[in-house]
Amino acid sequence: MDSQALSRPVLGLCLAAFGGAGLPMAVKVAAELGVAVVDLPTDSPLRLVSPRGGKRGAAQPTRDEVGYVKAQLSGAGLTVHCVSNSRDTQLLLGPHDSATDTILPGSRAEKQAYGLAAALRTVTLAAELGAPYARLQLGCPDYGRWLTWPGAHTSWQQNIDELVDRTGPVLRRATELDVVVVLEPHPKQVLYDLLSTRAVLDALRGWPGRVRLCLDPANLAAVGYDPMVVVRGWGRDLAMVHVKDLQTWSAGDAPVGPGWCRYGPGPPIRFRALGLGELPWTRMIATLLDEGFTGPMYIEHEDTTLPRAQAIRQAVRRVREALPEGPPEGRTW
Repeated sequence: MDSQALSRPVLGLCLAAFGGAGLPMAVKVAAELGVAVVDLPTDSPLRLVSPRGGKRGAAQPTRDEVGYVKAQLSGAGLTVHCVSNSRDTQLLLGPHDSATDTILPGSRAEKQAYGLAAALRTVTLAAELGAPYARLQLGCPDYGRWLTWPGAHTSWQQNIDELVDRTGPVLRRATELDVVVVLEPHPKQVLYDLLSTRAVLDALRGWPGRVRLCLDPANLAAVGYDPMVVVRGWGRDLAMVHVKDLQTWSAGDAPVGPGWCRYGPGPPIRFRALGLGELPWTRMIATLLDEGFTGPMYIEHEDTTLPRAQAIRQAVRRVREALPEGPPEGRTW
């Protein structure tokens, strides 16, 4: 498989769904489903890369960790196309208060150092495994910068400036190892909507070819954006897409059933397996194809209402039905 670009979109699976079940189970299921690529998370709570917890705060993967992952993947017919971290690396930018003590209790400086080490370790493991991408969620220094205050010269641009400054060491290592860092818009990130995402990408143009985007339309639809608009216009910046569905609750009272949460002051939302929510995924995939997207489409399982295997199987089937199996022949009359 090409080191970065794929000739056409392929089906992938985010292995974060198997946190607690172990990497052997994750690899077994992915191989049985016949997906082409996987996203391997290094998040410490998941214990997929380090089944015994590993060395906390290490900026380099150990030989045992690299060997363990390679041994589990051997003969499975899977390619690790992306190595990721969505929890530990958030401490690079924050928050650095008690909200993140479950990842690492300590001072602001200690948490920042831990987040940086986690990001460097993820990038390095990607290089060790031959994966072209390292997907990182880097947190947000100050969510209050959404608002303006009389006499205070605050703006969201300050968060962007901090992101650019603090990701320098990560992008330097990525450049040395020829790994592309992928950022994902999310309400917990500095890039959380369309405008902030484009602003962050523009601010990092000083690292040409080193930063690209993982688009999760459900995250952006959860904060009110039209999913059909969300998937358009990214061009070369778009490296990969996460696939899951979304339900929203606008009745005003408390929603019924498991899995509901809030992304800020908007209505409650919950993520569902593909086809069980509100997103027009068939049209969204067609739009991505029209725009020349050739990266992987990763199934991301976050549906708390269905067994994991059932939800993932359903999503795989629906995406397969929407993706071309080969080059189209065009009209024959």
